[in-house]
Amino acid sequence: MVIGRLAPLSWMRVELGAGWHAISCTTANSATPSSLTVATGQIRFIDIEMTPGSSVCSIREASPEAGRAGVLAGQRTMQ
Repeated sequence: MVIGRLAPLSWMRVELGAGWHAISCTTANSATPSSLTVATGQIRFIDIEMTPGSSVCSIREASPEAGRAGVLAGQRTMQ
């Protein structure tokens, strides 16, 4: 299931049920898979990056502090 697309310096909020979830960052030339396990009521921040000029993206978990800072610095792409 595709949830959405991110532009540079943008973010989206996704509410997921507790449990294991697959994450993938897909570009025209590659797909980077990862996974995430969420506990009930837990908030997690995931940082998806693509270096300018690269065709590969990366997925990593950000600390709550870094995640909140990224949200404040960026623009929301979807509700």
